[in-house]
Amino acid sequence: MKLPLWPLVALPLSAALVFPFHQNHLPKDDHSITIDDENIDSDLINGITTTLATALDHLTTDIWPTIVDNSFNYRSSDGLHHYAQQVSELAPPFRHPSPPPYLRHPASNKTLYDLILSDPDTSLLAHFIRNDPHLTHLLNNTSANLTFFAPTDAAIHKLHHHHHHHHGHNTNNNEDAHDRIRHILTYHTVKGSYPIDKLFHSPTIPTHIPTEPNSNSLPQRITVRPIITRNLMLNFNSRVISLDKHASNGVLYHIDSVLLPPPAALNLLDIVPLEFSTFTLALYKTGLDRVLNTSITSRNRNLQSLNLQDNDIRHTQLPKSSPHKEKENKGGGLTLFLPTNSAFSATFTPQALAFLFSPEGSTYLSAIIKYHFVVGETLYSDTLYTKHGDIVPLPSRDVSHLEMGSLLHGVRSHPSYDGSDEGKAETLFIDAKRHGAYPFLRVNGYQGIKTMDLLSVEGNMHVLNERVLVPPKRVGDGEKYAVDAREREDGYLMGVEEM
Repeated sequence: MKLPLWPLVALPLSAALVFPFHQNHLPKDDHSITIDDENIDSDLINGITTTLATALDHLTTDIWPTIVDNSFNYRSSDGLHHYAQQVSELAPPFRHPSPPPYLRHPASNKTLYDLILSDPDTSLLAHFIRNDPHLTHLLNNTSANLTFFAPTDAAIHKLHHHHHHHHGHNTNNNEDAHDRIRHILTYHTVKGSYPIDKLFHSPTIPTHIPTEPNSNSLPQRITVRPIITRNLMLNFNSRVISLDKHASNGVLYHIDSVLLPPPAALNLLDIVPLEFSTFTLALYKTGLDRVLNTSITSRNRNLQSLNLQDNDIRHTQLPKSSPHKEKENKGGGLTLFLPTNSAFSATFTPQALAFLFSPEGSTYLSAIIKYHFVVGETLYSDTLYTKHGDIVPLPSRDVSHLEMGSLLHGVRSHPSYDGSDEGKAETLFIDAKRHGAYPFLRVNGYQGIKTMDLLSVEGNMHVLNERVLVPPKRVGDGEKYAVDAREREDGYLMGVEEM
């Protein structure tokens, strides 16, 4: 009797599909001893306290350019775009990629707080949580259902070494410092339980901090991207290095880098000039930099001073297959479609660019930049925050067709135009689709997205793939829009006469 050889061939291939987790094993014994603060050097704690408290100020210029660069290289370095396209062509049930099988830790009767305090790999994290009543209550609450990403001691040391090397040492340890540390660690706390298979299929996940410093704002999110060679990546910078450990009130993971809450959008644009200097200059020249304000009240005041309005006139069309709302709330929001420096060069002739940035072309430049803004709503690759405060998950298997009102509003641009649409927001048409764990967005039917979910404190940004978004032109009686097909083609440059 001959035995088939295919099982022997398939076995090593299937084993190779498992993500190469660095097995930072969490404690298996629920009776392990809690690590006390007296075992930690006090000078080290003071130094790390300063590092965490000033991280949002000093490390933004050091870390976020690297994060942006990682996000740009995400798709091309791992070939996920081509992989997802191939997967989409398969027949069910293989169409939607699934995570490899994992060996799970047995469930624990401890809380997340107890697991962190009993883990020798998170002794520094345990110190800050133990000495903060808010974090202690949050992670020790048995009625909660959370996911916590625990930076290991090595992750905190890495951040501290980077800060100490570049910015020196400061022993400031006041109440404001502890508030800042609490803010950072609260960002590591996610609403809901995310086992590894669910986490794998969640492009973004909601945290316990708001998108803006306003009590009515919706939750800030963390991006999750599966990278075959580097495990799961959070915010394009922090790697999940352990399997999921189930506590009585949620799920715990180890990560190799501290997660920093997203900076303000304008700060992020300012520190990455190699990619966004042209767009940033356009913001300042047109005064639209005032729209990128973290205060909802101040933003509304700035919109009024600029004679602008948010997208209250045109409602976003929600996907019919996803009427579920996670939460009812009110708050601000922002979606920004970012053209890179190369996108400007690929869209306009040098003469047209010179005209746009001249005093004579400022009106045209302002219209183009406004067309990239959606104020009042935040679109993530898998979720929509509406202006009414609804959180609408986008379905994973269907294409969602969204209409979002831009900051650009209809104006009289043709002699025979009757002005019936004047004051209405020019619409951006968004197609959202997910191939399993891999999301895709498309704008106006043809414009791809190079990088999705570049988070900011006000909302979210998506980096456009090739070209700048050009507002539609009104023709005839103004009821129809004409889009020159050549404007969609690579290599076609718009001249001054086409403005």
